[in-house]
Amino acid sequence: MAVFGDNNGRWIVGFHRRIGNYSPLHVEFHAILDGLLTAWNHDARQVEVNTDNSQVAGVLNSKSHGQEVAILRRIRHILQFQWSVEFTHSCRELNTVVDALAHLGYTENLDFTVLHHPPDGFHKLLSRDMAEAC
Repeated sequence: MAVFGDNNGRWIVGFHRRIGNYSPLHVEFHAILDGLLTAWNHDARQVEVNTDNSQVAGVLNSKSHGQEVAILRRIRHILQFQWSVEFTHSCRELNTVVDALAHLGYTENLDFTVLHHPPDGFHKLLSRDMAEAC
């Protein structure tokens, strides 16, 4: 569940996936892994990842601690590619688009789905997320 936008908040690509019954931490790591792979496959080489989970941002901004779960090891491997990736924490109020995509992924019961255009009604959410600040 992620949206890639330009500096003006315009939609570039988004995605959603039904992940299953995992902890919120694992769901966030899955979304970040999918997002990184999607960004790489769309030739993005300078990426800022915003997460509303401060624990996730903290883990990804720290060095590896050796015994990490598989998904975190996969993320760290991808971060070694030739690109620049920055992880930042943002408040939950700025994630209405991502929350709506997560709901789509859950209710549509689909696997990984790339969205090259925002679903109906998402333009309003995008505008609101860009206008609000924490």
